[in-house]
Amino acid sequence: MDFSLRMYYQLMKPYSDGERLVIKKLCSELYQVNLEDFLPKDEKKAFLELENKITHEDLQLMLTDQEKTKKLQKSQKQIAKMNKDLKYIKEIWDLRTNTAYHLAFHDELFNVRLKKVMT
Repeated sequence: MDFSLRMYYQLMKPYSDGERLVIKKLCSELYQVNLEDFLPKDEKKAFLELENKITHEDLQLMLTDQEKTKKLQKSQKQIAKMNKDLKYIKEIWDLRTNTAYHLAFHDELFNVRLKKVMT
């Protein structure tokens, strides 16, 4: 177990301090161990100082930021879909106006020809 926790901690290094603290808390809840027991002394001290600095509210803010990011991504997808729909509607509208223009042109042309025939 010692080896796997050391490897787990090494995998955590690229994460930010707040994310590492969240991982540490999850690890302690899931595995019923304190991750600090497996850290080198200097890192253990720094980690404990960090844990004292970061409060529960900070962790909640991190989670809310993740939720906001998910909502933003969802709204961006909706906007992209709406833009696609608007483009489709514009194409249909252009097609209708072009068709109406051509029909009016041909109708006018028909009227001119009809007048020539009648006279």
